[in-house]
Amino acid sequence: MKNIFTCLILMINLKAFSQHKLEVGLGISNMGQVENPISNFYNVDYPNGFNTDKYINENNSTVIKYNLNFSYVLKDSLNLRFRLGFGQNNKIRVLDYPSALTKIKEHQSFLELCPSIGKSRKFGLFTLNAGIEIPLYLVSTYQYLNVSDIRDSTLQVTKTHESSLKIDGGFLIGINNFIHLQMKVSKNISLFSELNFGLMYAQLGGDFDEKITLSGSDPILNSFDKKYSKLFVSAPQFQFGITYHLQ
Repeated sequence: MKNIFTCLILMINLKAFSQHKLEVGLGISNMGQVENPISNFYNVDYPNGFNTDKYINENNSTVIKYNLNFSYVLKDSLNLRFRLGFGQNNKIRVLDYPSALTKIKEHQSFLELCPSIGKSRKFGLFTLNAGIEIPLYLVSTYQYLNVSDIRDSTLQVTKTHESSLKIDGGFLIGINNFIHLQMKVSKNISLFSELNFGLMYAQLGGDFDEKITLSGSDPILNSFDKKYSKLFVSAPQFQFGITYHLQ
């Protein structure tokens, strides 16, 4: 009986929301707004600072963010929106040379919470929505592991060199403009694209902990503060996806 009442309540709430034109969307986007500050700060080649140079393989560092979007029409063309985004930087690289076999692993995750408000206008099958949003990115601890098997001239492993480090995460918050274009393809389904850009503030880092181990030797431990804070104009974020209209 309790389960039946729960289902009835959910159905009533869903009907109420649908009458007010609730939209649910799934999309993917780049990490354009925050990728450069994050990738340049969490750079093992610059343990004490910030990389101001472009990566040679920068195109390979792009992280995809997956977004769950909600939009709720208040009245007329005014709507409230909320975006929940998630992305991960999981990289595994293998460098195979005669002198050493090196395996490198990186891991870091990103969570975005983004409320917004906008005005929309319809043009036939298209709906244009624009407004202001406040993106908040929560960045997890950065973890890095480098394991090298050192070889002799016969390719036999003679010793192992291991380097692991952790750098505290942080957050980025800002105020954005957004432009959202939606094209209706059926009664309840639309395709959309969206552009986000604005002003961001980053506060990243904290403890930098490194452990270096070489076969036959005691581990070397390094620990110090590594922090970064800056106000900057962000690069654009591009999002594409599909929307379901509860009508």
